[in-house]
Amino acid sequence: MLQKGHKNYQSGVFSYGISGLVCLTWILLLCGAPCTESGPSPKEASTLIAALIFATLTALIVWGQATVALILGVHGNAWVCQPLFDHPHYTVLSGLFDQDGLFYKNGVFHKFDQDANESITISNVLKNCQRDQPAYKSFNLHNQINVDKLFNIEEWTALKALLANFTLTKTSLEILGPSLRLNLQSLSTMTTANLTSYRLLASEPITRKDLDAFADQLNTVARQMIDPVSSRKMDNIAHSVRQIINNELHQLKKIKSDVLYKITMLEILLPPLNRQVNQSLRDLQRIQSYLDNEERELEKQNRKRYSDRLQNYLHELHTYVTTKVGKEIGKCRPLWKVYHSARLYVCKFIIDSWNTIALFSYFSILICVVLSPVAIKLLKMYKMGSEYVPGSIRDSQRGLIMDNGLNWATPPVSCTPEDRQSPIIASQHFEHSSPPVWATEPGPSRQFRTSVVPPTPPSPSKFPTISAGILKANLVHVGTVLQECSSPYSGVRLDDLSGHEQHRLRF
Repeated sequence: MLQKGHKNYQSGVFSYGISGLVCLTWILLLCGAPCTESGPSPKEASTLIAALIFATLTALIVWGQATVALILGVHGNAWVCQPLFDHPHYTVLSGLFDQDGLFYKNGVFHKFDQDANESITISNVLKNCQRDQPAYKSFNLHNQINVDKLFNIEEWTALKALLANFTLTKTSLEILGPSLRLNLQSLSTMTTANLTSYRLLASEPITRKDLDAFADQLNTVARQMIDPVSSRKMDNIAHSVRQIINNELHQLKKIKSDVLYKITMLEILLPPLNRQVNQSLRDLQRIQSYLDNEERELEKQNRKRYSDRLQNYLHELHTYVTTKVGKEIGKCRPLWKVYHSARLYVCKFIIDSWNTIALFSYFSILICVVLSPVAIKLLKMYKMGSEYVPGSIRDSQRGLIMDNGLNWATPPVSCTPEDRQSPIIASQHFEHSSPPVWATEPGPSRQFRTSVVPPTPPSPSKFPTISAGILKANLVHVGTVLQECSSPYSGVRLDDLSGHEQHRLRF
């Protein structure tokens, strides 16, 4: 992480440095551009020189960067992008990574090729992954994990031997045990009882005499008795008999009826129950006999049924696993997405960026190349103007008049011989307050009336001796100056001339 951050920091510093250098060059070129038509000033000339130096340095650096970017972009497009996008053959990638390739003798996927007759090519892998085929089929993973061999029960010899030797634990299935047999036999015996005699016995009357008639007889006897005490006792006995009839005898009759009903019901239900018990006993005896005799055959059938069901489950498992692994599970489309994203990133965002950097770098160099001659021309103009300043003193000795050490003026003269012999000085004396003016009479051939003013010489206050000598020389050579009226620059101001004409002009 630290190394990566350091590299990013270095690349950022390099990019910012080049950008700053280009911006500084443009700023210097803009600042060095002259603001007037008279040519660049000394500061502007210095700025132009610095701009040219920085432009040269920037052009060299940017040219190197553009050359490197162009080489990387062009060769990267030819050597990297075209092989990566060579669908569907991928000839270059096959020559690099397949069997007998440049990098791998046995191929990059030789670990998946255990069978010499089968080989995995990178073109087939990429095409299968692009079609979203399973990785099991694309990479021939059956050489590593053979699903058929793992889940095909036809090859499971151990399972076959186990199922062949599969036996059930021998257990005696006792359905009709001794206790159950005894209970059923007892129940069969009890259900054979004859309840008719008991029903007839229960249907007999409870009392042999009629108690109501007996009570009536007691009342009759009581009425016939003379003794009232005895008669009253007989009536009480009759009353007690009637109470017994109404209470105890009536309750006994009800119980008798219930008993008789239940005996009759049992008499009706016992024969069917007896038949059912006997039938159940016979069936259980027959089942127990069948189990005792057919136990081995039942064991064999159950074992076969269990083995068949288990084999069916394993066949379904084999079909399910084969379908899932061969068609649904382990799609290699994500591998194609990674490959496609990688080549897009490398080609579109890196190599194409290098080509763009090279294009704009060469465009920046072209702009610098176009602007450099303009700056050089401005510097030459500045140099010619600076060469004229030292010659101004010599020009003043050839007929120029210095005005108080500040202004130089050429006398406007006539072009006729008469005008040449009659110069008139308008000013009567040379004083600092009144600058000298040359005046001439108007003539037919006069063309200019303005004076030519050269650059300002050194101040007379600093150089009094030089100023006086120059003034004297001007007065002596007035005639010489007047003879030059035929010059094309006579009476023309230096400010109206170009730098080249100022350089050629010598008075």
